[in-house]
Amino acid sequence: MARINVVGAGLAGLSFALSAKLRGHEVCILDKASSSDVLPTLSSGVISINHRSRLFLEKLDVLKEIDQSLINGFSNIYVIDSDGVGEINFGLDDADASELGWIIDTVALKNSMLKTARKLKVEIVWEAAFEKEFFNCDLLVAADGPNSATREALGIRTFGYDYHQIANVCLVETENPIPNTAFQWFGTKGPLAFLPLSILGKYVAIWSSSQNYSLVEENIFENDINARTENLLGKISAVGTLDCFPLQQKHALTYFSRGAALIGDSAHTIHPLAGQGGNLGFADAEALAEEISFAELEGEDPGDRKILERYEKRRRFENRTFGIAMEGFHRLYCSDNLKIKLIRTWGMNLVKKSNSLKRLAMYIASGNVF
Repeated sequence: MARINVVGAGLAGLSFALSAKLRGHEVCILDKASSSDVLPTLSSGVISINHRSRLFLEKLDVLKEIDQSLINGFSNIYVIDSDGVGEINFGLDDADASELGWIIDTVALKNSMLKTARKLKVEIVWEAAFEKEFFNCDLLVAADGPNSATREALGIRTFGYDYHQIANVCLVETENPIPNTAFQWFGTKGPLAFLPLSILGKYVAIWSSSQNYSLVEENIFENDINARTENLLGKISAVGTLDCFPLQQKHALTYFSRGAALIGDSAHTIHPLAGQGGNLGFADAEALAEEISFAELEGEDPGDRKILERYEKRRRFENRTFGIAMEGFHRLYCSDNLKIKLIRTWGMNLVKKSNSLKRLAMYIASGNVF
């Protein structure tokens, strides 16, 4: 039975720890934060998950513990080019599914994972600043975020760059909501997403912009978001606090070293414009847990190089593919070049008219390709 230390009690680290524990391994989670019992409420702190992630979370038995008012499925995605005339509507017919995706409150999901971890007798150590003693195990898993101290201690280098954009995230209320529909506006002012919550009319707005709206008067964000959405949903009011954080793309040159593996944001961060970051982290967690189980069947140590190489091979292609794709979308839709605007409008209208292309886009987004 392998002894595994997981550094970081975020969603990727917790999901991996639960999956490994359910497979019979001894797991210890170490996190530098203090333990806190935060009650989930309707807020802008959400994660968008696809079908693959939902199946993984169902295996961990963590979704049924969450108040259903904090989970909301959506059946349509409306994509609009703010600087052109291109638009696409994706519906259930394009995905052959009951829902296109789900919006889940992150506090509620984390609380459910922690409750399950305690039930499974997973050891959790809070206020644990990174130490070399963390390596005293059969496998060390780094899940401590984009500025991972574990990755730095392993000497794993990264490549990436700053987008020079701020993610402005806020809970908003709309006057004329469209039920079960997510929205995405693209344009030179940066991508704007509206993620629908369970209460009709409430959305989480995520605007990736060069403007940090926390540095200006409160009404400016509300005024600008109304101008950007062009009354599609009626008057929009900000009803929660505005959270802002800088955006960057970062990828580790390798996902493993010396009996340790990286998952989630420790291994990769991408632009949030398609909401795939959390899904990639869950896919890392599931793949690594599976490879550890295979190692046990093969009589190998989970920290052996060939086991971790297999994990890296499974995950690196998808993660980097999405990173390249998000960079391409970012460059394509932030350009004010007239020729590029015409090309993207033509491309969006081509996809709009082709059921095959729409189905392919939804199939990729669902996580079924990789």
